[in-house]
Amino acid sequence: MKAKLWRRIVALVIDLIFISLLSSLVISLPIFNNQSDDLSKTFINLTNDYLQGKVTREEYNNRNLELSYQLERKTYVASIINIVIILAYFSCFDYFLEGQTIGKKLLKIKLKSYNGKKNNIFQFILREFIASFIYVEFINLILVFTLKKSTYISSYNLISNLCLLLYAACFIVVLFREDGRGIHDFLANTMVIDAKEIEEETKVRGKKNERI
Repeated sequence: MKAKLWRRIVALVIDLIFISLLSSLVISLPIFNNQSDDLSKTFINLTNDYLQGKVTREEYNNRNLELSYQLERKTYVASIINIVIILAYFSCFDYFLEGQTIGKKLLKIKLKSYNGKKNNIFQFILREFIASFIYVEFINLILVFTLKKSTYISSYNLISNLCLLLYAACFIVVLFREDGRGIHDFLANTMVIDAKEIEEETKVRGKKNERI
């Protein structure tokens, strides 16, 4: 009954494409124009200089961290909007379409409560808050405005490495558990199932009832 991992991954990629398009449309509004254009150009120039051997790896890393700090502070509104879009997309689609986002529907998989109870939108919000590592982004936004620049820059690598470890841990749990539940599923009491198998089982039961 559990959904195959490759179908979950493909469904997620499809959903992320839709989210990226939606976020791009919102961020392209005049209010956000030129928020990060200068920094983006500086980063491109820095990358080109590094590739051409004009700057050392150490200098490139230091300046890259500096740019990342400035970018986080300058585009915090866009970051918050992106978080809202991610939460709204997954939570609303999963709740109002009975556990199916656009990606899940195309791949015929479904999200449901593990205990069989009726789906709860707060359950889906909690799941996505964890699954998309939105809490990490919140922590990052808090740190960038509360820590000194030097302290934040020194902790930036730690935050990045922590994210990689969390991603790896979630993937390993989903991969090796028989029911395919990840850490986010345990905390939100959910699981992803194969909607196609359920449909086929329902049809078979219907035919048996007709014969009876």
